[in-house]
Amino acid sequence: MKTDDLHQLAQFLKDRRARVRPEDVGLARGNRRRTPGLRREEVAQLADISVEWYKWLEQAREVRASAKTLERIGNALRLEPIETRYLLRLSGHMPDESAPLAESEGVSKRLQRVLDELSPCPAYIHGRRWDVLAWNDAAELVLGDLQALKGIERNCLHMGLLGPLRNRIPDWEEHATGLIAAFRADYARYRGESLFEELILTLSKQSTEFARWWAEPTVRGWRDGIKHFLHPHLGELAFEHSGFDLADERLSSLRLVTMLPAEGTETRARLISALGDHQI
Repeated sequence: MKTDDLHQLAQFLKDRRARVRPEDVGLARGNRRRTPGLRREEVAQLADISVEWYKWLEQAREVRASAKTLERIGNALRLEPIETRYLLRLSGHMPDESAPLAESEGVSKRLQRVLDELSPCPAYIHGRRWDVLAWNDAAELVLGDLQALKGIERNCLHMGLLGPLRNRIPDWEEHATGLIAAFRADYARYRGESLFEELILTLSKQSTEFARWWAEPTVRGWRDGIKHFLHPHLGELAFEHSGFDLADERLSSLRLVTMLPAEGTETRARLISALGDHQI
C-alpha cells in the first residue's frame, strides 16, 4: 500500500470510530469514558481481531488486512456500504474498475437527444471526474452559461464551490459538503490519475472551504432529494434531484442528473415561461 493510502485509511478509521456511540453497538457507556466514541479495544472486540493489530491500522503501519477482516471492521463501525467500499479501495482490495481517463470526453447524439427531450426539466450528464459533458437548455437556464465555461470550470465541484451556483443555493454549505463527500467515494477509484489530482490541487488552492472539507474523511453515496435555488431572474425554484448511472457505447462512468420541478411550487410554470411551451 502507498504511504498516503495508509494515512488516509488510518484517519478514516479514527474518524468513524469517534462517531459511533457505545450504546449504538450494545455496549455500556460507563462513567469514566473519555473517548467520544468507541475505544480501539471495543472495535477490535466487535470485529473479532486483536487489539494490537487494529491499533497498527490506526497508526498507519504497513499491515495487510483481508477483505473479510475489513468488512468486519466496517460492520463494527456501522459503515454505510459506500464507506465500506471506500475502506476496501484504500486497502487495495478493489482495483481500478475503468480505463484511464481520457483528456476529452463527450456523449453520443442519442444521449444528447435524451437530454433535449427532458426539457423543461433541467438535465445534464457528467463523466467520471464530474465534468459536465452535455446538458439541455433548461439546465443552462438554471445553472448558468455552461457553454462559456472552459476546462475545469465546468466541473461540478468547481461550479458549486467557485462558480455562480454558490450564490444560487440557499443551503450552500450543506450542499457543498455533501457534494465533496459523494465525490470522494468516486475519487477513490481513480486516485493518482493526473486529471483528478489536478482538480484536487486546483480546488485546494482556490477554495479554503474545499481544502478544509477535503481533509475530513467523510464519504457518502449519491443522494437524491430536493434542491432549492434562488435564481436571479426566476426567483425561488425547487427540484427533485436524481442521478442515474448510464451506459454509453464509447464511454463508461457517465451519470445522468435530472431536476424535476417539485410539486406544489411555481417552478415548472416559471421554467416553461422562460423557455417557451416545451413538452416533456
